[in-house]
Amino acid sequence: MANSIGRVYLNGCNYEIAYDLLSQSIANNTSTVRFYGILHVTNNYIAWSSGSARVWGQTNGLGTRYNKGDHWVVQQDVTISHNADGTKTGVYVDGSLNTTFVSGTASGYINLPTIPRASSITATDAYVEAATSINISRATSSFKHKITYSFEGLTGTVAENVDTNCGWTIPSSFYDKLITKSSATCTLTCQTFNGSNSIGSKTTTFKVSVDAEKNKPTITATIVDTNTTVTNLTGSNTKLIKYYSNAKVTMTATAKNKATIKSKKITCGDGKILTDNGTINKVESGKFTISATDSRGVSNSIEKTLTIVDYIKLSLNANFYRSQPTNNEVVLEYNGNFFNKTFGSVTNTLNLKYRYKEHSSSTWSSYTTITPTKINDTYNNGTTAKSLGTVFDYRKEYDFELVASDKLMTITSKKTVSVGEPVFDWGKEDFQFNVPVFLESGNQILDYDIVDEWS
Repeated sequence: MANSIGRVYLNGCNYEIAYDLLSQSIANNTSTVRFYGILHVTNNYIAWSSGSARVWGQTNGLGTRYNKGDHWVVQQDVTISHNADGTKTGVYVDGSLNTTFVSGTASGYINLPTIPRASSITATDAYVEAATSINISRATSSFKHKITYSFEGLTGTVAENVDTNCGWTIPSSFYDKLITKSSATCTLTCQTFNGSNSIGSKTTTFKVSVDAEKNKPTITATIVDTNTTVTNLTGSNTKLIKYYSNAKVTMTATAKNKATIKSKKITCGDGKILTDNGTINKVESGKFTISATDSRGVSNSIEKTLTIVDYIKLSLNANFYRSQPTNNEVVLEYNGNFFNKTFGSVTNTLNLKYRYKEHSSSTWSSYTTITPTKINDTYNNGTTAKSLGTVFDYRKEYDFELVASDKLMTITSKKTVSVGEPVFDWGKEDFQFNVPVFLESGNQILDYDIVDEWS
């Protein structure tokens, strides 16, 4: 049934204009519409021997009289072009009738369905120098497309005469716009063509990134011990000794594809850190992590591990004392830890020696060497205290000094042995204890020296 547009009532009849949408051409962006001018007869005695009717600006005869005998029709097929976006609204239509008996004009507006036009486009995120997948959804198979790009000021053509899909490898020139960042947005414009006629365009965006795995800075490094005392013991400047080696690290870091190196870091396994080439003193680990970060924020690291001798620091505990309170013999008890292994080229050694002097004197005796008992990485005086002789008058104070040394360390322990005192002594009127005494009196314990005067 035709769609009515407008109607005018005339003498004994009325005149109506209407239309049917016959077809739409997506390719041509047009609609074909059939318009009707219809004379509805309400007074059958009227004769239609002459006159004309018009619709959509066209003039024709009144056409063939329908068998029902109640209306006459004039029709006109018209092709209407749509707007570039496929819309067509507010189309003005008028029609007129002019006969011997009646005349008049009817008019109205119509809106036509929108015709699909410019193709839509999507693209997948991609790395520089890798491919994005471009997908185009078009309204008809006859449409072709031109795809262009815009990226951080760079512009160009991706492809022309494209049907629906294509791949595009992101140019290496995009690195120039990603020197201080790792990604940015690229805009694609898809222009749709029907033959040589452009019928519109649409855009899409996708993310272009730097592939961090492919763009890691390259890093090389050398590590050598600069402590010659250590290298003489190990026989190599790439073998370390814990606590004593000074590891000099020289690293080279190179950024890729126009980036620059922004930071460096050298971390020893003991927690010590350098932010550029330099020396880590007194290392406690042979493991080193060398890293660099470029201007895009892309990082890389390498590890280097040097053999490290697990040196045990030399220690010494010593006690000098009189074997009896009032005799002239002084004995020594001692113990400690030491590295009882080889450094590589040289085996560690342990040396012990002592000397003494009267407390009031400034002149020391010569050193006397003593031989310790070694058990694994420890040493001591053996099962009994070592006697240093009986030349130490118990009425005098003496200073003693014990020195322990190995290939890397020397430590000294000092002790003053005081004047010897008897356990007790007495006079005419007193009795004195010279050592702590404990007397139990009920629940109370009394200590310290006690003087009991004679009564």
